[in-house]
Amino acid sequence: MKTVAVCPQCGKKQFGVWHHTKKVLGALFLAFIAFSIFDAVTDNTQPVLSQKDTAARQSPLIQIPADQNEFVAVVEKHRSMLSGAKNNIVKKEVRNARASALMEADVAQFVGGWIGEVSSIDVAGDDGVFSVEVGDDIRITTWNNELSDISDETLIKRGSEPYISLMNLSRGDKVRIAGEFLPSEEDYFKEVSLTLDGAMQDPEFLFRFKSITPVK
Repeated sequence: MKTVAVCPQCGKKQFGVWHHTKKVLGALFLAFIAFSIFDAVTDNTQPVLSQKDTAARQSPLIQIPADQNEFVAVVEKHRSMLSGAKNNIVKKEVRNARASALMEADVAQFVGGWIGEVSSIDVAGDDGVFSVEVGDDIRITTWNNELSDISDETLIKRGSEPYISLMNLSRGDKVRIAGEFLPSEEDYFKEVSLTLDGAMQDPEFLFRFKSITPVK
């Protein structure tokens, strides 16, 4: 049966089935658009993790020993004090103050479990040369030649356990180390830079490595 456009009794305009169907479809379409916009906004508000954040969540945090943090803090503090130094006399006094601060901080000569990043691996004669960065531009190291090492004996002996460990390492690898600093009247721990600025800005402290273990 066909519907009429106007009711014959009251004169009210009549709407067919297709008109009602269009209204329902329109409402469904608007609901779909609203849901799509809400879903997009929700996605955009989710935190975006950087590669560094993702790696941190996937890997457990590496605990830095307290004495290593203390050592690095003393060195960094006195490095920052050089910015106002007018001449080398002032810089030398800052260096003396650093030695005193290391002594007062009671950083032990023998340390273990320190965490660092491999700075260099080399050989001198038959023995290993090794350097580890334990803080920003703060390294602990062996001598890099046999002559300088005659009395200090920091070069890593061929065939020793630390030497064998070096064979599996590359620059930039994380390692856990143990060993001993060499005592010094000038720096408390012996430092081998050729210049005063180098000793304070980019220090290298001599170290006898007893163990070297990769950190995964």
